[in-house]
Order: sequence, then structure tokens, then C-alpha cells
Amino acid sequence: MSAPLKVLISGTGFAGQGHADAFRGAGAEIVGIVGRTPRVVEEVAEAGGIPYAGTDWDAALAACQPDIVSIATPGGAHYAPIKSAIAAGCHVFCDKPMTESAETAVELRDLAAARGVKTAYAASFRYTPSVLHARQLVAEGAIGEPTEIECSSHFNLERAIPFGWSHRREQGGGRLNNNFTHTLSIACALVGDRILNIAGEVRDDVLLGRLIQLSADILSIDSGCAYRMSATAAYGRIVASRLAELDVVPIAGHRSLADFTERRLWPAVRTCAALTDRLALLNGRAAQFTALLRTRIETHIENQNGRLLASMDRSARMQLQLQQLVEGLSTVAVSYYALGLLSYPLKAVEKHWPRLSATLLLGLAMPFVALLVFHLIHGAKSRLVSRDRPAEPAT
Repeated sequence: MSAPLKVLISGTGFAGQGHADAFRGAGAEIVGIVGRTPRVVEEVAEAGGIPYAGTDWDAALAACQPDIVSIATPGGAHYAPIKSAIAAGCHVFCDKPMTESAETAVELRDLAAARGVKTAYAASFRYTPSVLHARQLVAEGAIGEPTEIECSSHFNLERAIPFGWSHRREQGGGRLNNNFTHTLSIACALVGDRILNIAGEVRDDVLLGRLIQLSADILSIDSGCAYRMSATAAYGRIVASRLAELDVVPIAGHRSLADFTERRLWPAVRTCAALTDRLALLNGRAAQFTALLRTRIETHIENQNGRLLASMDRSARMQLQLQQLVEGLSTVAVSYYALGLLSYPLKAVEKHWPRLSATLLLGLAMPFVALLVFHLIHGAKSRLVSRDRPAEPAT
């Protein structure tokens, strides 16, 4: 019996621990795990019964000599570990996405091919019961041969999740990097991995919704504070007016009332005024950014509508050409059958008057029959089109 494959894992989060369980379930041996924080990686290794724990990836590759590396970190942290693993001759199992950009992903793919190692990425959704059932239906020809897949990919991160790598494209996050890879994997599972073309549009509806919610939150805070801030400003003006009316004269050796209010009251009044200005500035910026984003979305929609109209125009032209082709073929077919019917009486006439050639008469009649059939078909089509055309308003 051959020895089990040795696996080294990069990442100590839930993905890394999930990879460890999955590889063990497949009969592999987990020989080590690497993370950023020594205490955390040691705790995870001890809890999972993993013999090696460290924070240096290259040292772990040298010490563990794995057959496979499992990359279970955010996409922005994949490039360097995968490149080192390929150089060490290890097969790579990587959580999606492979890297944060297409250029680096292609580079790693070419390096793996040159080194003769295999690469794979985690695509768990392609094994869900619904996808497996759809794959079976496609394989059985229940829906015919698929030529195009249209899908929408929506995923809203919980608002409680702090802003981090999952929101940043350069760190492997974002809509396309972090989630569309699952949708693409499902499409490949259904129709095969040979994708000829991908076309799509990234919309900012979710971002616009968050901005609108942020503007609403700012307005709520502003309305909740406006009364108190306005009252503070009014109270400050009253105090300033009273001090001016009193014409306070300082007493030697004591602070004057004006000096006391300058040190105690006016900082609070100025803070309230600054907060009011700050809220107004934030509200104005949020409104401005929302307007810009609305313009961007409207531009996207207009471009999409333009492409849709162009596609409809192409389809209409193609339908017109097909209609003209069908009209011509119909003329030929009806003329053929009409001449066939006409041949019977002509043959009967030829039998009684042998000097008359039925074949010659059919040949002479053919262009007239074809023109008559074309005229009848074209007239029927014109009547149908005029019947469906809306009536023009009376002038």
C-alpha cells in the first residue's frame, strides 16, 4: 500500500481548518500548517493534531517536504506562497481566487505547467445537490445543447463585518474575485470547462444602497443634534450680549467674568458649532457622491440599453432576411406543386391531341405560375402586415 500524500496548509482560519478536515477525509496526511501569528498557529496545530506549526512558509516547505500545498488565505496573499510551492515541485490546491489579478494568475499557471505540477481551486458549490441535478439534466439532453448561460451574482456582506480584505479588490476581495468565481465554477460544472467567451457588467446598486443608508444615518444624527446645537449657539449669543451690556471691569487679582466664560463656555460653544459644520459637510459629500454614483449607474444602463437596441436591430435584420428567404422558398415550393397539378390536365390534353406537348406547355407556363404565386404570397403578407399596423391618428 502506497504512503498517503503529505499536505502542508497555509492559513489558520476556518478555511484552513476546513481544508485540513477535507484532506484527511480523502486519506491524506496533514504534515504542517503555517500562519501569521505564532500563538494562533500553534493553537490550531495542537487542536488539529498537526505536527508542524510555523510562520515561515519557505522554512515549512523545506521542513515538511509536502506533496501538496493547500492555500487557505485571502486572495491577495496567494501569489508568493504558490510560486514558492511550484518551485519546490508541489501540487497546489488553492482557495478562490488564485491571485488578485489575471496577470499573476496566468503567470502561476504557466509556471505550474512548466514545472509539471497540478493546480486546482476550491469550488464547493459545484457539488451541491441542485447543481449536480442540473448537470445530470444537461448530460441527458433534457434541455438540449446549451450554447449560452446567463446568470446574476448577488452577495451582500453583513454590515457587522468590518471593512477588510473581502471588500478590497487588490487583496483578492470584491464581487468578481471573491464570489463570481463560485458562479463561474457552477457554469463549468454544467457545460464543461471550455468557456469560449465571458461578457458581463458589474453594477453598483448595492453600493448606492449603502450610500443612501449612510446619508439617511447622517441626516438622522443631524436632526437629533440640531435642536441642541442650535440652542447652544443661541445661548452663546445671549451670553455674549449680556456680557457686553454689563461692561464687566476686571478686579485686580481675580479673573473677570469675561475671562471665565472665554475659558469655560466658549470652547463648548465652538465644539458644537464645529460638529454642526462637520455634519453638514459629511451630508453634502455623501449627497454629492450619491449623485455621481447615480450618474455612473445611469450611464451603465444607457450603454446597456444601447447594446440591447443594437442587438435587437441585428435580430430584426436577420429576421427580415430569413423572412425574405422563406418567402422565396415558399414561392418555389408552391409553384412546384401548382405545376404538378397543372401537369395532369395537360397530359390528358396531350393524350387526345398528340401534337400538343404537355412538357412544352408546362415549361412555358412555369414563369407565369411562379409570378402568380409570388404575387399571391406577397399580397397575403402585405395584408397581414397592414392589419397589424396601428391606425394613424386623424388630422
